[in-house]
Amino acid sequence: MVCSSGPKTVLTKSEEDTLSNWLVEMSKIGYGRTVPELKLIGKEILDKDGWENPFKDNMSGRGWVE
Repeated sequence: MVCSSGPKTVLTKSEEDTLSNWLVEMSKIGYGRTVPELKLIGKEILDKDGWENPFKDNMSGRGWVE
């Protein structure tokens, strides 16, 4: 059985994995990322996938990851 708590995620599992892997690789080379950079990468993922989401112009707003 698979359970989760909290609200439904906006990104798909695949998109979350892409973002997570990118963050891990950046940390391995000592290149920490800022919240605005993380949001921009999320936007790029959503732009590429092209599916409808709650963000204006595919960019998360205040309160997401902050």
